[in-house]
Amino acid sequence: MIPVMAVNLGLGEGILPYIEEIQSAGIYGNFGPQVMKMEAEYAEFLGLPKSRLVSTSNATVGLQGALAMIEMNTWVIPSWSFAATAHAAHMQNCEVYFGDVLRDSWILDPSNVKAGEGAVVTAPFGSQIRIGGAWNHVGGLVIDAAAAIGAFPQVGEGFCKPWAIVVSLHATKVLGIGEGGFVVFSSDELAQKFRQWTNFGFSGNREASYPATNGKLSEISAAIGRFRLSSWTEEKLDWLQARGWAHGVGSELKINPGFSRRDWVSPYWVVDFSEEASCRLAQKELHAAGIEFRSWWSSGCHQMPAFSGIRARGSLEVTETVAAKTLGLPFFRGISADQVEEVRASLRSVMRKI
Repeated sequence: MIPVMAVNLGLGEGILPYIEEIQSAGIYGNFGPQVMKMEAEYAEFLGLPKSRLVSTSNATVGLQGALAMIEMNTWVIPSWSFAATAHAAHMQNCEVYFGDVLRDSWILDPSNVKAGEGAVVTAPFGSQIRIGGAWNHVGGLVIDAAAAIGAFPQVGEGFCKPWAIVVSLHATKVLGIGEGGFVVFSSDELAQKFRQWTNFGFSGNREASYPATNGKLSEISAAIGRFRLSSWTEEKLDWLQARGWAHGVGSELKINPGFSRRDWVSPYWVVDFSEEASCRLAQKELHAAGIEFRSWWSSGCHQMPAFSGIRARGSLEVTETVAAKTLGLPFFRGISADQVEEVRASLRSVMRKI
């Protein structure tokens, strides 16, 4: 069996100096030294002001807080996204609509969002997205970049509305730490408010300033984050090698999504067949060969019972088409050339039968 995903954080002796720092400081939570150092190091890594990057216990909490900080009466979100996106929006005390996505990039179609409304834009499977003038009509923007730390979103200087970028550091992600994440904001003020929000609304005293939660990252998780970042050069090379193999297979068989690139650093291999029938045939061939696969986002959030109360803003035709003909294939740090070749052989068999 070739698994669709495998995880190994490499937590050997290299993590011990970070653990010793925690023991020496005697601080295990509440924005301790490891958390503050990790935030500064990740901000430097991404070329961002450290005052605008705030860690959190996981990316779903990060999404909830980002939406709460950028207060909107209405949010439009993509149905073509992981369920966490819809859960976070559904928790807000406001109107939420599902919008369709663009056919080539799979990101939310900006025409689905009315002037002054908020928009959540998912970076599909960690692909890099760029926000520019086409989004200036929105009132605020949250980018669900859960898997995109290796292809970080670009917000152009021409976009002048409040925004936030949410990144996951789940174990399955690039630079994963187990559970955790961080949020980058367009201003220091939003970042500081979010930090308070993750700490019961406290700000230097025991008075809760506004409704909030406990969404802080632990010192242990932050230490793992620092350890993981210290070996980024080696990890990036591993991801790029695997992507080169996967992208080559997709190019040969003409099943790469439009945003796939040979230098794309992401923990997913997603392929786009010409039609639903081909995708179903591929599933049968892969299963027979002992190769795992996954429909990562199922049929779209609008099909899930939990979100039956969220209405669609117009047709979701592209979402339903994309969902029916795409598939997640085995992809992880350490996947071998032989394993990729087995996937290639099964997919070639599918293409011969089409």
